[in-house]
Amino acid sequence: MRYLAFLSRPFAALFSLLAIFAVLSGGCQTDKTATNTGDADSAAEPVVDPELLRQGDLLKITFKGPTNLQFTEHEERIPASGQITLQYIGKVQAVGKTRVELQDDIRGKYVPVVFKELSVTIAPAERFFYVGGEVEDENRHPYLGELTLREAINAAKGFTEFANKKNIQVTRTNGKVITVNYFKALEVPNKYDIKIQPGDKIVVKRRLF
Repeated sequence: MRYLAFLSRPFAALFSLLAIFAVLSGGCQTDKTATNTGDADSAAEPVVDPELLRQGDLLKITFKGPTNLQFTEHEERIPASGQITLQYIGKVQAVGKTRVELQDDIRGKYVPVVFKELSVTIAPAERFFYVGGEVEDENRHPYLGELTLREAINAAKGFTEFANKKNIQVTRTNGKVITVNYFKALEVPNKYDIKIQPGDKIVVKRRLF
């Protein structure tokens, strides 16, 4: 009996270690699942600087320089590559830069290699967000600066009587979909009233009853 009792101790210790490992593994799996949720109360998204140019922005570029300058304007929507194509200098990276940074970059490629002097001006990009579904003004709206989901709904003149305010979907330009509960956005705006980005598509679902 003493021999059996002696053997039981290492087995008991091993069993305890296995039990602790199982608990820790289960906890790690739970945390991973919570991080991958698409709800508004999931992990915070990286802050996107609204001043930075992005894919789809329409650029209107004006050039002023010597009298023999053969081109004075260039208009192009930034493609998926993130690069625009200009006369004589070819492709220039646009995505991820501000208008001023891109202006300086373009001028630096022209002067003094192509021209001795040249001024470059880029007009502010025309940006929009879309609000559809159960809102009074289902339409595309100009993005004039930083705004939240609640402000975007107000821009669409509010909800219809059939709106499901607990199920509002915001689709980012990268395809990410975030589900927002409007009542939570009212109660805790700092957490649930998410920032709207240029190009976002907001859809308010219809309630069943």
